[in-house]
Amino acid sequence: MTSNSVPTSQRDALRKAIAERGAATEAVRVARDSADRSAEQVRTAERTLAAFGDVDNAILRHRAASFKNAAQGGPKPSLALPDDLLKKERGRDEAASAVAAVRVAHGSLVGELAEAQAALRKAERKVSELAGQVLVAETTEQGGALTDIWNSLWATIDMLNALRASLRIQLPREVVRTLQSFEAMDHRMFAGGRNDQLARAAEHWRSYHAALCESADATQPGLNNESISSAVINRVA
Repeated sequence: MTSNSVPTSQRDALRKAIAERGAATEAVRVARDSADRSAEQVRTAERTLAAFGDVDNAILRHRAASFKNAAQGGPKPSLALPDDLLKKERGRDEAASAVAAVRVAHGSLVGELAEAQAALRKAERKVSELAGQVLVAETTEQGGALTDIWNSLWATIDMLNALRASLRIQLPREVVRTLQSFEAMDHRMFAGGRNDQLARAAEHWRSYHAALCESADATQPGLNNESISSAVINRVA
């Protein structure tokens, strides 16, 4: 069976699923690139924040010095900060805010990447399932042919066994060996343990044998059995 035997709708569905998988793959690539760039942004922001050092401790030491100086008779203490510390404090605060923001952004992008990966896995499963359906459609006819061959094989075996059993006919030795080898593989189940096909075949051979005993020109009688075709009869006669 060729792929042309597969319904167009199944091929179209598979084609669409493959296209969706391609789009999902690209979405994962884009999401991963964004997440990677965001991770680098986090590292950069954290390095920038770290570069400010311990600004709070520097501010604390400056103000403590003001209070100490006042206690030693100097001017009234002040919480005011010099320009350099003010600049560092503002820079530090901005850097800390940037770190917080970029971490939130990174978390969001990582979540989007996870969603894209889940969508890709789903798309891949769909492609696999639809490809399997195409395979089944392509092999249905082959499977049916195999079943017919299998049934025909056992019909032939039953015909030959019926000939041996019903008339004690001595078949060629190689044929007997073949039949005996199949006996171990005969796991067929019959209602009531009776193989009706074998029984009909035995009756067929007895009738044919009786006819031949009356006339050398006798021909095989018909066999009304769907499981044993005329082709099988002709093959073993």
